[in-house]
Amino acid sequence: MLEDKAQISIDFLAAVSIFMITIGFVIYSFPVFGFVHDEYSESNNIDYISYRISESIIKDSGFLSENDTSWESEWSNNKSKISNIGFAKQEGHKPPPDFDISDPPIPNVLSFYKVDGKYNDTHSTQGLMERHGEEVNWWDFGHKKDSGQEYEEAYSRSKEIFNIPEKFEFYMQLRPINDDEFDPTDADESSIKNVPQEGDTSKIERIVLMKYYDSETMRWHYVSNNEDDGATKYSFTLWVWK
Repeated sequence: MLEDKAQISIDFLAAVSIFMITIGFVIYSFPVFGFVHDEYSESNNIDYISYRISESIIKDSGFLSENDTSWESEWSNNKSKISNIGFAKQEGHKPPPDFDISDPPIPNVLSFYKVDGKYNDTHSTQGLMERHGEEVNWWDFGHKKDSGQEYEEAYSRSKEIFNIPEKFEFYMQLRPINDDEFDPTDADESSIKNVPQEGDTSKIERIVLMKYYDSETMRWHYVSNNEDDGATKYSFTLWVWK
Protein backbone atom coordinates (compact mmCIF):
# COMPACT_ATOMS: atom_id res chain seq x y z
CA MET A 1 0.00 0.00 0.00
CA LEU A 2 2.78 2.41 0.91
CA GLU A 3 4.55 1.56 -2.31
CA ASP A 4 1.36 2.35 -4.24
CA LYS A 5 1.00 5.72 -2.47
CA ALA A 6 4.64 6.50 -3.13
CA GLN A 7 4.21 5.61 -6.78
CA ILE A 8 1.13 7.85 -7.05
CA SER A 9 3.01 10.76 -5.45
CA ILE A 10 5.93 10.35 -7.84
CA ASP A 11 3.57 10.18 -10.84
CA PHE A 12 1.72 13.29 -9.60
CA LEU A 13 4.95 15.24 -9.13
CA ALA A 14 6.16 14.16 -12.55
CA ALA A 15 2.90 15.31 -14.15
CA VAL A 16 3.03 18.66 -12.33
CA SER A 17 6.65 19.13 -13.37
CA ILE A 18 5.87 18.43 -17.01
CA PHE A 19 2.93 20.83 -16.85
CA MET A 20 5.06 23.61 -15.32
CA ILE A 21 7.80 23.08 -17.89
CA THR A 22 5.23 23.32 -20.69
CA ILE A 23 3.78 26.55 -19.25
CA GLY A 24 7.27 28.00 -18.88
CA PHE A 25 8.11 27.16 -22.49
CA VAL A 26 4.91 28.84 -23.75
CA ILE A 27 5.58 31.99 -21.71
CA TYR A 28 9.21 32.08 -22.82
CA SER A 29 8.22 31.63 -26.46
CA PHE A 30 5.36 34.14 -26.43
CA PRO A 31 7.38 37.19 -27.58
CA VAL A 32 8.64 35.20 -30.55
CA PHE A 33 5.14 34.10 -31.48
CA GLY A 34 3.93 37.66 -31.00
CA PHE A 35 6.61 39.00 -33.35
CA VAL A 36 5.71 36.51 -36.06
CA HIS A 37 2.02 37.30 -35.61
CA ASP A 38 2.64 41.06 -35.91
CA GLU A 39 4.59 40.59 -39.11
CA TYR A 40 1.85 38.39 -40.55
CA SER A 41 -0.87 40.87 -39.53
CA GLU A 42 1.00 43.77 -41.11
CA SER A 43 1.19 41.92 -44.42
CA ASN A 44 -2.53 41.20 -44.20
CA ASN A 45 -3.23 44.85 -43.48
CA ILE A 46 -1.73 45.84 -46.81
CA ASP A 47 -4.00 43.36 -48.59
CA TYR A 48 -6.99 44.47 -46.54
CA ILE A 49 -6.37 48.17 -47.21
CA SER A 50 -6.05 47.64 -50.97
CA TYR A 51 -9.21 45.51 -51.03
CA ARG A 52 -11.17 48.02 -48.93
CA ILE A 53 -10.18 51.00 -51.08
CA SER A 54 -10.88 49.22 -54.37
CA GLU A 55 -14.30 48.11 -53.14
CA SER A 56 -15.14 51.64 -52.04
CA ILE A 57 -14.01 53.22 -55.29
CA ILE A 58 -15.77 50.97 -57.80
CA LYS A 59 -18.88 50.04 -55.80
CA ASP A 60 -19.66 53.21 -53.86
CA SER A 61 -20.49 56.75 -54.99
CA GLY A 62 -18.93 58.46 -52.01
CA PHE A 63 -20.69 61.21 -50.10
CA LEU A 64 -20.33 64.82 -49.17
CA SER A 65 -22.92 64.88 -46.40
CA GLU A 66 -25.66 62.64 -45.07
CA ASN A 67 -27.78 63.09 -48.20
CA ASP A 68 -25.37 64.43 -50.85
CA THR A 69 -23.20 62.09 -52.95
CA SER A 70 -21.70 64.77 -55.21
CA TRP A 71 -18.41 64.93 -53.31
CA GLU A 72 -16.61 65.81 -56.57
CA SER A 73 -18.28 69.24 -56.51
CA GLU A 74 -16.22 70.13 -53.43
CA TRP A 75 -12.97 68.32 -54.21
CA SER A 76 -11.41 71.46 -55.68
CA ASN A 77 -12.94 73.84 -53.14
CA ASN A 78 -13.13 72.34 -49.68
CA LYS A 79 -11.83 68.79 -49.30
CA SER A 80 -12.51 68.86 -45.55
CA LYS A 81 -16.25 68.56 -46.27
CA ILE A 82 -15.85 65.20 -48.03
CA SER A 83 -16.61 62.10 -45.97
CA ASN A 84 -15.98 59.37 -48.53
CA ILE A 85 -14.66 58.98 -52.09
CA GLY A 86 -16.27 56.60 -54.58
CA PHE A 87 -16.48 56.56 -58.37
CA ALA A 88 -19.64 54.50 -58.93
CA LYS A 89 -22.31 56.06 -61.14
CA GLN A 90 -25.76 56.05 -59.53
CA GLU A 91 -29.00 54.74 -60.98
CA GLY A 92 -31.11 57.19 -62.98
CA HIS A 93 -30.55 59.97 -65.50
CA LYS A 94 -30.15 63.00 -63.26
CA PRO A 95 -27.38 65.50 -64.09
CA PRO A 96 -24.18 64.68 -62.16
CA PRO A 97 -24.64 67.13 -59.24
CA ASP A 98 -28.28 66.16 -58.58
CA PHE A 99 -27.82 62.63 -57.26
CA ASP A 100 -28.31 61.94 -53.57
CA ILE A 101 -28.06 59.05 -51.14
CA SER A 102 -31.46 57.68 -52.27
CA ASP A 103 -30.01 56.80 -55.70
CA PRO A 104 -28.31 53.39 -55.48
CA PRO A 105 -24.75 53.08 -56.85
CA ILE A 106 -24.08 50.82 -59.84
CA PRO A 107 -21.08 48.59 -59.01
CA ASN A 108 -18.27 48.56 -61.59
CA VAL A 109 -19.82 51.41 -63.64
CA LEU A 110 -17.96 54.66 -62.95
CA SER A 111 -19.06 58.26 -63.29
CA PHE A 112 -16.70 60.20 -65.55
CA TYR A 113 -17.12 63.25 -63.31
CA LYS A 114 -15.96 61.46 -60.18
CA VAL A 115 -12.96 60.00 -61.99
CA ASP A 116 -11.70 62.94 -64.02
CA GLY A 117 -9.67 65.39 -61.95
CA LYS A 118 -8.35 68.89 -62.42
CA TYR A 119 -4.59 68.37 -62.14
CA ASN A 120 -3.68 69.80 -65.54
CA ASP A 121 -4.67 72.87 -67.57
CA THR A 122 -6.59 71.19 -70.38
CA HIS A 123 -9.89 70.73 -68.53
CA SER A 124 -11.72 71.86 -65.41
CA THR A 125 -13.74 68.94 -64.11
CA GLN A 126 -13.77 68.21 -60.40
CA GLY A 127 -13.00 64.50 -59.81
CA LEU A 128 -10.02 62.79 -58.26
CA MET A 129 -7.70 61.38 -60.92
CA GLU A 130 -5.28 63.06 -63.30
CA ARG A 131 -6.04 62.65 -67.02
CA HIS A 132 -3.34 61.71 -69.54
CA GLY A 133 -3.34 61.11 -73.26
CA GLU A 134 -4.94 63.07 -76.07
CA GLU A 135 -7.20 60.98 -78.31
CA VAL A 136 -7.37 58.02 -75.91
CA ASN A 137 -7.24 58.89 -72.22
CA TRP A 138 -5.94 57.13 -69.17
CA TRP A 139 -5.94 58.35 -65.56
CA ASP A 140 -3.86 57.97 -62.43
CA PHE A 141 -3.68 59.24 -58.86
CA GLY A 142 -1.72 58.53 -55.70
CA HIS A 143 1.85 58.64 -54.55
CA LYS A 144 3.93 60.34 -57.25
CA LYS A 145 7.49 61.49 -57.45
CA ASP A 146 8.12 65.12 -58.44
CA SER A 147 4.49 66.21 -57.90
CA GLY A 148 3.51 69.77 -56.98
CA GLN A 149 2.24 71.10 -53.66
CA GLU A 150 -1.43 71.19 -54.67
CA TYR A 151 -1.27 67.58 -55.78
CA GLU A 152 0.55 66.50 -52.60
CA GLU A 153 -2.11 68.18 -50.47
CA ALA A 154 -4.84 66.39 -52.42
CA TYR A 155 -3.04 63.07 -52.02
CA SER A 156 -2.62 63.61 -48.29
CA ARG A 157 -6.32 64.42 -47.89
CA SER A 158 -7.32 61.35 -49.92
CA LYS A 159 -5.31 59.15 -47.52
CA GLU A 160 -7.25 60.64 -44.62
CA ILE A 161 -10.57 60.01 -46.34
CA PHE A 162 -9.59 56.43 -47.23
CA ASN A 163 -8.36 55.96 -43.64
CA ILE A 164 -4.92 54.80 -44.76
CA PRO A 165 -2.27 54.68 -42.00
CA GLU A 166 0.58 57.13 -42.42
CA LYS A 167 3.17 54.40 -43.05
CA PHE A 168 1.33 53.15 -46.16
CA GLU A 169 1.24 54.68 -49.65
CA PHE A 170 -1.00 53.99 -52.64
CA TYR A 171 -1.14 54.56 -56.38
CA MET A 172 -4.00 53.84 -58.81
CA GLN A 173 -4.50 53.76 -62.57
CA LEU A 174 -7.46 53.57 -64.91
CA ARG A 175 -6.69 52.57 -68.50
CA PRO A 176 -8.66 51.20 -71.49
CA ILE A 177 -8.15 47.54 -72.29
CA ASN A 178 -10.22 47.00 -75.47
CA ASP A 179 -8.99 49.96 -77.50
CA ASP A 180 -6.44 49.24 -80.22
CA GLU A 181 -5.55 52.94 -80.38
CA PHE A 182 -4.35 53.03 -76.77
CA ASP A 183 -0.57 53.10 -76.31
CA PRO A 184 0.21 51.81 -72.79
CA THR A 185 3.84 53.00 -72.79
CA ASP A 186 3.31 56.13 -70.66
CA ALA A 187 0.97 54.36 -68.25
CA ASP A 188 3.45 51.50 -67.81
CA GLU A 189 6.33 53.92 -67.24
CA SER A 190 4.30 55.84 -64.66
CA SER A 191 3.49 52.73 -62.62
CA ILE A 192 7.13 51.61 -62.75
CA LYS A 193 8.30 55.05 -61.63
CA ASN A 194 5.82 55.53 -58.79
CA VAL A 195 5.30 52.01 -57.41
CA PRO A 196 8.18 50.21 -55.64
CA GLN A 197 9.38 47.24 -57.66
CA GLU A 198 10.63 45.45 -54.54
CA GLY A 199 9.22 44.89 -51.08
CA ASP A 200 5.76 44.10 -49.78
CA THR A 201 3.21 45.53 -52.24
CA SER A 202 -0.44 44.58 -52.68
CA LYS A 203 -1.98 44.92 -56.13
CA ILE A 204 -5.66 44.64 -57.06
CA GLU A 205 -7.07 44.91 -60.59
CA ARG A 206 -10.75 45.28 -61.52
CA ILE A 207 -12.54 45.60 -64.87
CA VAL A 208 -14.99 48.51 -65.05
CA LEU A 209 -17.04 50.63 -67.46
CA MET A 210 -17.54 54.42 -67.38
CA LYS A 211 -20.48 56.71 -68.20
CA TYR A 212 -20.82 60.41 -69.02
CA TYR A 213 -23.86 62.72 -69.10
CA ASP A 214 -25.12 64.19 -72.38
CA SER A 215 -26.91 67.46 -71.63
CA GLU A 216 -28.64 67.47 -75.02
CA THR A 217 -30.28 64.07 -74.69
CA MET A 218 -30.39 64.35 -70.88
CA ARG A 219 -29.14 60.77 -70.70
CA TRP A 220 -26.05 58.96 -69.48
CA HIS A 221 -24.00 57.07 -72.08
CA TYR A 222 -21.10 54.66 -71.86
CA VAL A 223 -17.72 56.11 -72.73
CA SER A 224 -16.71 54.58 -76.06
CA ASN A 225 -13.51 55.45 -77.87
CA ASN A 226 -14.61 53.33 -80.81
CA GLU A 227 -18.35 52.99 -81.43
CA ASP A 228 -17.82 49.81 -83.44
CA ASP A 229 -16.42 48.09 -80.33
CA GLY A 230 -19.17 49.28 -77.99
CA ALA A 231 -18.45 50.55 -74.49
CA THR A 232 -14.80 50.92 -73.59
CA LYS A 233 -13.67 48.54 -70.87
CA TYR A 234 -11.19 49.88 -68.35
CA SER A 235 -8.72 48.24 -66.03
CA PHE A 236 -8.74 49.85 -62.59
CA THR A 237 -5.51 48.90 -60.79
CA LEU A 238 -4.57 49.81 -57.23
CA TRP A 239 -1.21 49.33 -55.51
CA VAL A 240 -0.66 49.70 -51.75
CA TRP A 241 2.73 49.42 -50.03
CA LYS A 242 4.62 50.41 -46.92
